[in-house]
Amino acid sequence: MPAAQQAQAGRPLPFPPRERPARREPLGLPVLRIVCWQLALVLVFLAAGGPWPLATVLVPMAVALLGCTAVRVRGRWLSDELALRVLLVLRRRERDLPGTAGTRLLLATLAPGASVGTATLAGTPSGVVSRAEELVTVLRPAGTGAAALAELALSGSWLGDAAEPGQPAVRFQLVVHRGPRQADQARAWLVVRAVRDPRFADDAPLLVAVSNAVRKLHRRLKRTGMAAGPLTALTEEEILATLAALTHTGPGRAAIREDRRYWRAGPIAQAGLRLSGLGTRSPVARVRLLHHVLAAVPGTACTVSVTLPGHTAVVRVAATTDAAVDAAAGRLLRTRPPEIHLERMDNQHAAAVAATLPIGGTS
Repeated sequence: MPAAQQAQAGRPLPFPPRERPARREPLGLPVLRIVCWQLALVLVFLAAGGPWPLATVLVPMAVALLGCTAVRVRGRWLSDELALRVLLVLRRRERDLPGTAGTRLLLATLAPGASVGTATLAGTPSGVVSRAEELVTVLRPAGTGAAALAELALSGSWLGDAAEPGQPAVRFQLVVHRGPRQADQARAWLVVRAVRDPRFADDAPLLVAVSNAVRKLHRRLKRTGMAAGPLTALTEEEILATLAALTHTGPGRAAIREDRRYWRAGPIAQAGLRLSGLGTRSPVARVRLLHHVLAAVPGTACTVSVTLPGHTAVVRVAATTDAAVDAAAGRLLRTRPPEIHLERMDNQHAAAVAATLPIGGTS
């Protein structure tokens, strides 16, 4: 390895200077929730003016309606919490992954209907993931350029107009992963996503759009001289291997299971947190926050996914014990910047795992 690359190998994600936080916007209250409160008030008035048998029915109904829509449990409305628990109970939560086709089954479990194949993109055989919502390919920096790729992707300036006129819309996803040791080098992937819509329902136009976007990215990177060097597309086999590595599945970890507070792969417990507010930050603050998240959870593996340009973000932590996962999640919740909102995705950890894989998606 050249000396320059060796020097870069241990490079952490950039730690930009501090900037003044942006004004925090007040959270809006859903209209439907206000309507429910008004309905509860109406029920109380009806009970007050009616006979006692009617009151014994209406008052408990009003209390239940008010409780479900006004009480928050761990930062989430009680009505939302109950709905998510019901959905968790109804869906299949356990599965064994066979050795030969385990990763494909894992993908089908986390993203129903998704499949991995091979296509020629920008003149190179590349792996692609076809989903109901989109078709994606996965790029990685040649060498050790995770920090440079993350910095450029979060700046947003070179991703905005990757789509050609009259072609499917093109979006992106940045995935950054760091192992449990602080000395572990961060790795990054950039997912190029062609969005499926009624005009472009088949894979063929989406492949053209992705191929054009990859060519445009290569030209831009060549002009800007990104420190990471060129981006190379993962093959079909490399995509499957990456999915297995990021989900911590494989030999001895073939049994996956979801419960309310964790998603498990064998003995590895994992939990996701939804991160909101990243899109309102400046590029400097976005990179700084990414650095903070990766540094805040020593001893646990950490994966961060950011959809671009919307900047919807999900963080996933993984460790060999539930206590280590809870400690890491708690540390992130306690140390978040005041303008950023973090919410643990209890009852939704399978969705969190899917959102932090380089397979696209909007979660």
